Amino acid sequence: MFKKSIKHKRDRFFLSRIIRSPLKLVNTILVIISYKFRLIKTHGLPVVLDIEPTNACNFRCPHCQVTSADWVKNNMSVDQFNKIINTFPHALRVKLQGMGEPFLNKNLIEFIDKTCSKKYWCEVTSNGSLFDKRPIKDLAKYKNFQLTISIDAPNKELFEKIRPGSDFNKVIDNVKDLQISTNMDLSAWMVVDQDNESSVADTIKLVKSINISIFGLQIIVIDYAKETLRSETVEKRINMENRSALYSDWREQAKNNDVELDIADTLYDKSHPCPWPWQGTYIDVVGNVIPCCRIGDARVSCMGNINKTPFKDIWNSKEYKDFRTMHKNNKIPKICSSCYKN
Repeated sequence: MFKKSIKHKRDRFFLSRIIRSPLKLVNTILVIISYKFRLIKTHGLPVVLDIEPTNACNFRCPHCQVTSADWVKNNMSVDQFNKIINTFPHALRVKLQGMGEPFLNKNLIEFIDKTCSKKYWCEVTSNGSLFDKRPIKDLAKYKNFQLTISIDAPNKELFEKIRPGSDFNKVIDNVKDLQISTNMDLSAWMVVDQDNESSVADTIKLVKSINISIFGLQIIVIDYAKETLRSETVEKRINMENRSALYSDWREQAKNNDVELDIADTLYDKSHPCPWPWQGTYIDVVGNVIPCCRIGDARVSCMGNINKTPFKDIWNSKEYKDFRTMHKNNKIPKICSSCYKN
């Protein structure tokens, strides 16, 4: 999570929901215990949930697996969404995000309305290109909704090189219009590689100029559980040996611009294994249950499909138990290796 104030706001919301719902409290405690003791048969259902509204995108970003994906493009139906959201009454956070651009699904506003109305903390990350085509401003009424905009460069030339198919001016104008017309809390997100490494400081200035003071940097480039990273991705990774100096410069720039900066470069290890096998799950556009968003492809790992099997049965199926066992014994599955040290 990017900003302490947003993290605190979110955590206060979680606490209020838990206090008001004994069943949420019991479920949360069971999930925490399951993770703490690395139980193979976990108790409780996921407290965090990623739902994929669409697996299509209108940009062709080279760092994203959607650009080279050969899967069938789909949008989640309202019926499918309702079935999923009703399966997890005790969850705390729902992220309406998958491998595509969420606002391509014309039902997304309805999904957000239902998620927020059911008192989940709701998050969406968007490329910002479709705000003029959707009633985004109506979402400002929700205090349990967080919208994040992907901004990977401070100028038109570099932005559109990194995000082919985009229109830099349109994205920035959309964000400005949203900021002017609402009091919605927005944050921004940047995937950092060799193409834009030298532009982080200027991008910090840009996000501040459009009244965003919450900025996250993704440094770890993952392989989406594929056996090998694409050569283009490997070549674009920044030199991590110099990261201390880089981080110092970026944090100084953020401080000077009154922007709170979060740098996502944490990897898991034996002492701190990934919590997702115990605490969260990802459900794709057609109902496939996938371990997490960093896999995001049912052809790589699929625990079942909620249209065919009740989620409670999937959650403690042999597939999920084997998956937890490997993490518990530090025999990390190959599909998870890019999120772990060494």
